[in-house]
Amino acid sequence: MVAPGRLDAEWDRHRPAVFGVAYRVLGTVSDAEDVVQDVWLRAAQTSLAQVRDLSENGGPGVGDATQASRESHRHIGS
Repeated sequence: MVAPGRLDAEWDRHRPAVFGVAYRVLGTVSDAEDVVQDVWLRAAQTSLAQVRDLSENGGPGVGDATQASRESHRHIGS
C-alpha cells in the first residue's frame, strides 16, 4: 500500500513514464502535459487505502502508463 506521505514521491518517480507515453501518442508537449495533469488528478483523488502500488501488477509505472494511454486516446477523441 502507498502511504499518504509517499504519493508525491511515487508520482515524481512515475511522471516521466506518463509523459513519455502521452507524448508518443499525441505528438506535442502541451497535449502530453495536459494528459500528465489529468492522470495526476485522477491519482490524487484515489483512496490510498485501495492502492497497493502505483505501478499496479505489471512492474514500475505500468499502471500509470496504462492511464496515460487511455487519457491520451480520450484527448484525441475530444
